[in-house]
Amino acid sequence: MKKLIVLAPALAVAFAFGCGGEPADETAEPAENTEPVAETVELSETIVLPEGWEMIDAVSVEEIEAIVGADGYDTWHEPLSDAAGGKPQLSYFDTTREGESRPGSKINFLV
Repeated sequence: MKKLIVLAPALAVAFAFGCGGEPADETAEPAENTEPVAETVELSETIVLPEGWEMIDAVSVEEIEAIVGADGYDTWHEPLSDAAGGKPQLSYFDTTREGESRPGSKINFLV
């Protein structure tokens, strides 16, 4: 109990006067963002595809390359894809990394 009584005044002083350091400059102007703003694309809330559609009908290789920002993608057939059963799958892989020591990129879509 004696230790608590000794520490109590020290804590009261610390809280009353702060814990040291300089106060933050609250009047400073926020840093200006110099990065370019990405263009906004309007998207539909609903995508309508015919019964038995394949994933390639929804996302093309060209769209993947545009999103990723690199060429050289191709489709990779997924063995569990069942478009007729309403469960299409498809992957897109980076063909430019074949045979290299680093792993290639593979993007998978499944519904």
